Amino acid sequence: ATQTLAGFEALVRWHHPQRDLLYPEKFIQMAEETGLIHDLGCWVIQTACKQMQRWRQQFSQAFLSHPLVMHVNLSAVQLSHPDLVKQIRQVIQATQLSSNTLKLELTESAILDNCSQTVEILKALKELGIQLCIDDFGTGYSALSRLPQMPIDTLKIDRSFIQDMELTAGSQEVVKTIVLLAHNLGINVVAEGIETSTQMNTLLSTGCEYGQGYFWSRPIEADQVARLFF
Repeated sequence: ATQTLAGFEALVRWHHPQRDLLYPEKFIQMAEETGLIHDLGCWVIQTACKQMQRWRQQFSQAFLSHPLVMHVNLSAVQLSHPDLVKQIRQVIQATQLSSNTLKLELTESAILDNCSQTVEILKALKELGIQLCIDDFGTGYSALSRLPQMPIDTLKIDRSFIQDMELTAGSQEVVKTIVLLAHNLGINVVAEGIETSTQMNTLLSTGCEYGQGYFWSRPIEADQVARLFF
């Protein structure tokens, strides 16, 4: 809403020696099936937190004027690991990053699997001061009945709704409903996949306070982030 930088999302890519650059859809499922997702996920969180702390030191004035957040995706398989909370606590302590600077993103299906245990894990993460986000909201299993029980800070509206807003009035109404629902529960909203000024202005009219997408920036390497601060 303020047209200022609010944070980042860490995206993992695999520089494969034979197949060049691979995107998550090419290897995350295999990592989950083999159990490698635990080591990979821990490495991603650690790398993202280290980078965020580096930026905090490098661009201290920008961070003082606005508390920027690092979003990191968390797999449903990672959420079931018994040492997840311990590992994340160790990462935060080792990097000396303020815990409220980290926001973990989970899918609806991830938080609905083994719900009672999941709620306890989410509460433990919240006790560390970490923020929590439901990613791709509205595209998976409905989490509406469980949403009030979850210690969630943010709902992220899936890009499919954003892309369809200019085509169908129905998609725009769905977006309005999600924003209203979230705000009534004291939850803020991020719209992902924004590519045009029309989409951005429509979302602003709904009261959606955060957005991400190619309209502002395509994914970039960490050493290119400096330009976003100036």
